[in-house]
Amino acid sequence: MDVLWEDATMLVVNKPSGVLSTGPANVPSLEADLQAWLQQRQSAAGKPVVRLVHRLDRPVSGALLVARTARAARVLSEQFQARMVDKRYLVMVEGRVDDPQGRWLDIIRKVPDQPRAELVGENVAGGKPAVLKFTVQRRWDDRTLLEIQLETGRMHQIRVQAASRGHAVLGDVAYGSQRVFGPQVTDPRQAAIALHSHRVAFRHPKTARPITVDAPLPTYW
Repeated sequence: MDVLWEDATMLVVNKPSGVLSTGPANVPSLEADLQAWLQQRQSAAGKPVVRLVHRLDRPVSGALLVARTARAARVLSEQFQARMVDKRYLVMVEGRVDDPQGRWLDIIRKVPDQPRAELVGENVAGGKPAVLKFTVQRRWDDRTLLEIQLETGRMHQIRVQAASRGHAVLGDVAYGSQRVFGPQVTDPRQAAIALHSHRVAFRHPKTARPITVDAPLPTYW
């Protein structure tokens, strides 16, 4: 378990790509692995409290906040709802993004009965505003590295908004990427995409002091 920051009330883990953040019973997930790891480490009766207060998509890696008490889960969830948590992502996209920085505003909805999202018009049922800011970190002839700050947290938001502008995330075949990315896998569900939650800033749920945690990029980047 790659723990980036920890105390008695919460921890921040560096989620690997290809792993579900959470899932049904008997389905492998980071949440289940973390609970088993804590159980083994503390060697005490009863299951340890593990509450994921947000999620990362299966092919996405990076910093994930986990509460270890019910109170910490409630306080951190309130921070997310109030948009007090600063989440930064590094993403490698296809093509050259010419503007050095900018803001993308769209309407996104989950596609009915499918595990994907899409852009829609303002009056379409289920549509919700999706907003992010981006800054170009580096350009190549055929790809661009962006840092992204989310203002909203919609399903597959970064992936959909980037792909809709002709800049699919590398390796993200679900949204049109033509590029291979990450380690080779036999199960396509375990494939990585070039999207990494590299920084999260929040207030400690007990002391309210500001905390910033950085998650190093996987070696295959």
